[in-house]
Amino acid sequence: MNPQSTQPYSPSATSDLLTAPEAAGYLRISLGTLRHLSAFTTQLAINLEPLYAIVLAVLFLDEARDLDGRFFLGVAIVLVAVFGHGWLQQRLTERSRSV
Repeated sequence: MNPQSTQPYSPSATSDLLTAPEAAGYLRISLGTLRHLSAFTTQLAINLEPLYAIVLAVLFLDEARDLDGRFFLGVAIVLVAVFGHGWLQQRLTERSRSV
């Protein structure tokens, strides 16, 4: 008889039980946040998380050795697109109000 088959629980089942409340809490917080912020702002914060993580790794863990010019060019493109979209939306809104 296999001794593993008599275990009352498996580690993966335990981790599943611990993950479900975490996911439910995350969903509740996310939906609550959407009541106060636009979907664009929320997605912007979520999609820029890798950039935040890289910046924190560079600042606190000294992980800049693998970052070259292409990385910084990519960051610049992303930031110009994000802030350019916000700027353009603001100008279009102002223009439509003045007409």
